[in-house]
Amino acid sequence: MKYFFAILIFAFVSNISPGQSLNVSAGRLVRVENFPSHFIPARNIDIWLPNNYSFSRKYRVLYMQDGQFLFNPDQNHPEWKMDETLDSLLSKSVIQDCIVVGIWNAGFNSKAEYFPQKVLDHFSSSKRRLFVNNQLRNNPHSDDYLKFIVYELKPYIDHNFSVFRESTYTYIAGSGDGALISLYAVCEYPSIFHAAACFDIYQQPEFQLPKFILKYLKKYIPDPLTHSFYFDSAVFTPDEPFTSFQQDLDELFQKKKYANNYRSNFITNEMLQQIDWNKRLCKPLLFLLKKEEKTREER
Repeated sequence: MKYFFAILIFAFVSNISPGQSLNVSAGRLVRVENFPSHFIPARNIDIWLPNNYSFSRKYRVLYMQDGQFLFNPDQNHPEWKMDETLDSLLSKSVIQDCIVVGIWNAGFNSKAEYFPQKVLDHFSSSKRRLFVNNQLRNNPHSDDYLKFIVYELKPYIDHNFSVFRESTYTYIAGSGDGALISLYAVCEYPSIFHAAACFDIYQQPEFQLPKFILKYLKKYIPDPLTHSFYFDSAVFTPDEPFTSFQQDLDELFQKKKYANNYRSNFITNEMLQQIDWNKRLCKPLLFLLKKEEKTREER
């Protein structure tokens, strides 16, 4: 059965176009338009490659949410400047060779893809119905979104680019609701993702979301010996509700024996926008990709 499934995946990824190259400030961007899926609506995928990209070497992979805002400015949103930041760190030789896979979001439907479905199990039936109808457009499908990444997008990246396929070299990141789905991804697929970087994971106290997210995490946080997490939180004042939620997360991960493989930073007087996330981008990238002694696979 596993062999048959592998054949189906290979057939699927082999029929997807290789994408078109686009100009960016640093490196090279490959865009696959309307990447097809059996799980979610088609969307664009942007793959950033460093200047020295070569099939003679292997690269780590960072999957990121809200891919349309990472590299090129949108008319309504500034960009993260991910390409310039990575190029600077790579040129200083302080991070490992990597590529970035930017997954475009679903617009108004993005929250339905990003909110962890298993968290809904902790809602009362009436509260769940109200939240799903009002916040998730009556169609929660974050589990399908993760299936898309794991069973369709990752095999495509593994097949078409010179990357490490093991979980040790596979990371995921996002901001806001994108941070929440990144955290959920590592918890649901610990054999696929090694680490998550989560920017401003704040959830409104309405519907008791922080409480229910923590209940889910108590059961599903993966092994601290093999996983890492980075949380980066911007607040205007130290007494904001968000601060309490992040502190609860910190306490929970400490109880789960996370130590050097866990970081949590608070930044005050910051906005929750792409240009502000760019200012804070170096620290999580260094945490995830910092150069250390090469493993056997990398030699």
